[in-house]
Amino acid sequence: MNRSPVQPPVVAVIVNPVHRLAMPALVAALRTVESLGWDAPLVLRTSVESPGGEQAREALAAGADRVLVIGGDGTVRLVAEVLAGTECVMGIVPTGTANLAARNLGLTELVNKTLEHVVTSALTTAGDRIDLGRATWRTAAGLGQGTFLVTAGLGHDAAIISGVAAADKERHGWRAYVRPALGRAADAGWPLEVDGRELRPWSLLVTNSGSIPLGVGVSGARMDDGTLHV
Repeated sequence: MNRSPVQPPVVAVIVNPVHRLAMPALVAALRTVESLGWDAPLVLRTSVESPGGEQAREALAAGADRVLVIGGDGTVRLVAEVLAGTECVMGIVPTGTANLAARNLGLTELVNKTLEHVVTSALTTAGDRIDLGRATWRTAAGLGQGTFLVTAGLGHDAAIISGVAAADKERHGWRAYVRPALGRAADAGWPLEVDGRELRPWSLLVTNSGSIPLGVGVSGARMDDGTLHV
């Protein structure tokens, strides 16, 4: 939402504190907001029990029209799910493992020397509308629902991602997925039913964007083209 230059935005910062660069990014955000002459932001920390959605609802209830997310893809996804359909602008400071949403949106890779630049851009750049995917699935426990900004997957891909320990992701970044992926590379396909047909693909990906690490992706897919790719 565009505001008058004399009317500063109401800012909320949602931060996942477990990442190494989370606190330096938060300090940079507070410093940047102060230097811009804006009111101090509402700072909301996530936790294992409350990983982002509750904080996003609290930010909206407080009147925030710009939410800065300091975290990885999981935090970004849960905040985006709540902000979808509103005029609130979401800025991203990517401090997670793969940072796929930030990569596909063309945001600067976060390293120490560019921290101030990334934070300032996330706080001041005008927002662009992007697509959000919604998925419903059935398990033995019943129906589940969720959203995704980048990719939703079934099969070995999903099993690999869910099986990587948080400590390994923090230590090795997206490379933490390489070893388990290679270990499953020769495994048999995963039994799936697609449109009434029995298939055994290694993995089934529904993607909203062009690429993920290791060169996997869909050429030409964009997060603002209104299309999901299988």
